[in-house]
Amino acid sequence: MKTPVRPVVAFAAFLGCVLTGWTECPAPAGGWKSRAIALSAPKPNEIARFNAFVTNTLAPAGVDTIVLLTHYRYQFASHPECAASNALSRTDVKAIRAACDAGKVRLIPKMNLFGHQHATEQGRGSILGPHPEFSETRGQTNAAKEALCICAKSDAARKIVVDLMLELAEACDAKNVHIGCDEVMDIGVCELCRATPHDRLYADWVNGVARDLKAK
Repeated sequence: MKTPVRPVVAFAAFLGCVLTGWTECPAPAGGWKSRAIALSAPKPNEIARFNAFVTNTLAPAGVDTIVLLTHYRYQFASHPECAASNALSRTDVKAIRAACDAGKVRLIPKMNLFGHQHATEQGRGSILGPHPEFSETRGQTNAAKEALCICAKSDAARKIVVDLMLELAEACDAKNVHIGCDEVMDIGVCELCRATPHDRLYADWVNGVARDLKAK
């Protein structure tokens, strides 16, 4: 049996633990291999404030990795219909990258490439807003709106999310990405998927996305 490709996962720590050495979060034997934090991407008018936080707070505290929760808030050229209205420009992302480089902080962009596919506003900020045909529930309303999921057997959907992730990674000049495949609530629902075990659907989607990204 082939070993599945594993997406990169950063060592996470709460900001309080990172900055204060919280006594309830002791370092392991040999010390931390990495000090990382997951942060939501700033809005375009917050870039200077975000970069000052990186420069003046995170880097001096020894944080060496930021997982940037970007979702669809980037001005994608490949599929502009998926971008959120408050999306970051390439110039914005390059400014964030420059601040991280100056502080010797690795930047890992994150997008949710399976679950969490709700649109943020008027159908924008997701793949399922402009492409409802890729929804696992095919337009049905899920009680947990943010749990909407991409059909695991849709090669066309996988191509789009890989295009988007590659474009964001290139803008960030990133060697690692976070594909955010948590909370996949709607799986094995549609006529294409319901005959396949859920674990197989999940593994095939994650490995397929990882394979396509690694090929680039």
